[in-house]
Amino acid sequence: MKVTGVHVLLINSDNKFLLTQRKDVPLWVIPGGTVEKNEDPKKACERELFEETRVKAGRLILAAKYKVNNGVYKNLYIMRVPEFNIDVFIDKKEVKSYGWFTIENLPSPMSLYEISRVYDAVNFKGKMIERALSVNIKKEFLNQLKNPFIFLLLLASFVINRLTNKSFKL
Repeated sequence: MKVTGVHVLLINSDNKFLLTQRKDVPLWVIPGGTVEKNEDPKKACERELFEETRVKAGRLILAAKYKVNNGVYKNLYIMRVPEFNIDVFIDKKEVKSYGWFTIENLPSPMSLYEISRVYDAVNFKGKMIERALSVNIKKEFLNQLKNPFIFLLLLASFVINRLTNKSFKL
């Protein structure tokens, strides 16, 4: 089983969670990124969290494993932080902004794909979720039509990735 992506949802004592806004396509996302060759997924999660927020990982709990295609997975971790607000220093190269949110107060714009993963993490009750996770491009584009600027950025990113044979990242 090959893990190619890792993400971690920090949850504070007020049950608010940390999301970051990407700089390339300004969608709100769970902090995380790519697992490097021969890197342990948990170590990759610690590295990505520190790179994007300067937060040192504490106890990471594997909340979900998402199968994205033939034997390739993405892991979602949660980490409880005791403080209401911890010191977060965002990586200005990758991250435009950050904030603490609740399920009732999600930021916009967010992809449907990302919202489903936030729900999985927030509703985690101790039993790891394992399921297929696919992006429905048509639904994602329709979801972003309410944000024309974001829609155009997503469309441009999708076309460029198709032309260069790269995978489309939400």
